[in-house]
Amino acid sequence: MNRVTLLHWSAITSLIALILLTLAWELWLAPLREGGSLLALKAVLLLLPLFGVLRGRVYTYQWASMAILFFFAEGVMRAWADLDPLSRLCAWGEILLCLVFFASAVFYAKYARLAGVPVQHLAVPLVAGDGDLVGVHDDHEVAGVHVRGPDRL
Repeated sequence: MNRVTLLHWSAITSLIALILLTLAWELWLAPLREGGSLLALKAVLLLLPLFGVLRGRVYTYQWASMAILFFFAEGVMRAWADLDPLSRLCAWGEILLCLVFFASAVFYAKYARLAGVPVQHLAVPLVAGDGDLVGVHDDHEVAGVHVRGPDRL
């Protein structure tokens, strides 16, 4: 398993675990009010980057790494301010999962960029004979990959 694949699965695992922790924390484990609180809706915000992360989209990793810092800040504040020990434990779990996701997302975006554009995104326009790739001035060289023809990808 290469570095990019490991970072991809680490980000997926930590994001899904953070969604599940957020729901469990606010609905059952240590809600602010009996019967659950509306803070469970913050899990919806974590669903926004989920599909882009599952598909390995670098742009999603970039903005999600910044958005996760809000959840990190909430975890720090609740670990410091909550009186319930179970709520503090959940906050420390949130901090840990946010750190894992942040590190995975930042390094995934870095190493995926270094790897260049995936060939699967280039193969269809080249084989279909679309004259020019959008935004590429020289069709023979794309993202540092020298393309000699549709059968030579």
